[in-house]
Amino acid sequence: MEQVAVVEVWRGRLWSAVPQVVVEKSANRWVTYAPAGALGVFASSRGVAGREGLSRAERKLAAMETLVYKAVEAPTDLATLTFRTRGAWSSINLGWSGPDRSSPGGT
Repeated sequence: MEQVAVVEVWRGRLWSAVPQVVVEKSANRWVTYAPAGALGVFASSRGVAGREGLSRAERKLAAMETLVYKAVEAPTDLATLTFRTRGAWSSINLGWSGPDRSSPGGT
């Protein structure tokens, strides 16, 4: 079982870093899994002056536009499978929470 740290960088700054397990890997695609509760580092603009009344999505957009955010350590909310294609700038994330928040069926 190969473990990796998936690191995302936005405009030269750390945006997130999450430990994940490689589920499938080929020349053109790789799939990784992060269980609910995995401890990672994420961009956060909570507590930034002027953003008190904004939604999470609005705070995230403001952080991306202004680069005013800090990297904070936090557990992931959902179990997540991530699908990546070689050369693509984006990925597909499938997140879920079961009764025990670790798998779709809770087992």
